[in-house]
Amino acid sequence: MTENIFQYIYNKISQQSEPIDFVVTGANTNLAILLRAFPDIKRKIRRITIIGGAIGIENMTPAA
Repeated sequence: MTENIFQYIYNKISQQSEPIDFVVTGANTNLAILLRAFPDIKRKIRRITIIGGAIGIENMTPAA
């Protein structure tokens, strides 16, 4: 692949006819880099959902 991952994600989102729901399952840095590199992509993202965890405090409760 000659393009980097951010260009790839940008291209995939840009091709969608409707705004997408973007789910972040890891570091938020990748989303930040994408939005900084391609600020126009914001119009194609309807919702951002962040699925995060914790360090040192385990998510073991029913609400986790």
